Amino acid sequence: MKILVDINHPAHVHLFKNIIVHLRDAGYELYIVARKKDITLKLLDALGFEYITATMPKFPYFRNGIELILRAVFLNRLYKKHKFSIR
Repeated sequence: MKILVDINHPAHVHLFKNIIVHLRDAGYELYIVARKKDITLKLLDALGFEYITATMPKFPYFRNGIELILRAVFLNRLYKKHKFSIR
């Protein structure tokens, strides 16, 4: 089974790290998509997780809407390519 885990904030790494390890050890195919925000990528590297970087936050704040649209397009293409069971 293919599972997509979307990490948008460093707190999400701590929230999902145990379930990611459990599912990976159980033999599931996991895809982690991470947003480059604060120390998110450093946390994922420290835990030894492989991930795909989708987007990074941009300033000023009105660009966050553009980032949201670009991220949705990226995730949609990734979904069409891999046909995840859970996302």
